[in-house]
Amino acid sequence: MNRILWCLTGLIIFAVSLAYAQDDTLKSADLISKCLDLSSADLKTEAKTELINAIYDRNYKNDVSSLRYVLGQICFDNKEFNCAKEQWNIILADYPNSSEASLVKTIFGMLGWLYVDYYKDFEFMREYELSSYFWRPVDPDYRINPEELLDPVLAVSYLEYLLGKYEDHNKKAVILYDMFKLLMGYNNDVFGYHADCNCHPQEPCAKYYKNVIGYDPLDNCAGQLKQFFFSKASAISDSLKNIDISNSYYINTQFLLGVSMCGNKLLSSKIKIKKEAVPYFEEVIKYTENQETNIYRIFAIKWLSELKK
Repeated sequence: MNRILWCLTGLIIFAVSLAYAQDDTLKSADLISKCLDLSSADLKTEAKTELINAIYDRNYKNDVSSLRYVLGQICFDNKEFNCAKEQWNIILADYPNSSEASLVKTIFGMLGWLYVDYYKDFEFMREYELSSYFWRPVDPDYRINPEELLDPVLAVSYLEYLLGKYEDHNKKAVILYDMFKLLMGYNNDVFGYHADCNCHPQEPCAKYYKNVIGYDPLDNCAGQLKQFFFSKASAISDSLKNIDISNSYYINTQFLLGVSMCGNKLLSSKIKIKKEAVPYFEEVIKYTENQETNIYRIFAIKWLSELKK
């Protein structure tokens, strides 16, 4: 959730920068960037003070919505959820047509938070708050237990959806690498090539196999599943080769495929090299030709030299 908030804040900084492109004075975008830096440096109190001062400074009167949004984000990052809700509710009440209001509605929808639109009705607030003296309310805890959401099969499907949605090569590389890690078993969800996969139809490995292939694995189930996951991960590695922004993802995945062919999961100097792994390590060496200190290159050369002895 925090990643989403930071991405949304980036959009706000960009929009404010455009609005103040010709302004020689201190820009709201600069102030927002400064406050986010203060917050990330664990100076959240100072950041909030700067924002509150700006909210009541007439020089920033056209950007109060942006300032309150960022103030709410800093409160949220600091787990001060009531503070975040109050700031964002004010945006919905006072600036309902702003871009920040649209972002707040998205966040409220994701978190299941309720919109309160009576902040400016002081008579109602006074009378309403009096009711709290007669009882001790406790708000329901809307936080989701992350353990209940764990589903590697759904994770792969969602990553595939993201892959189809985004055309940017940087984003595609990140998504593909996550899919590679899932399929190769670099997770704690008992899923993928290195996992101790169970052939029961309800187990994640078998469920994913059935979703893709269309039928349940029968004979030699464990071997069949491992071969299936390795083939899928290898295809992902090949697709990373065609993404020209950087070879690092391709090099990394080729190295891990080679290690896996040797029966290992992690980098180790004690690996017993197998001939099936040679093409993968040769690819690593080929694509690190000008990177003499690349750790994958060093190990790949070491292991190939031992195979030739």
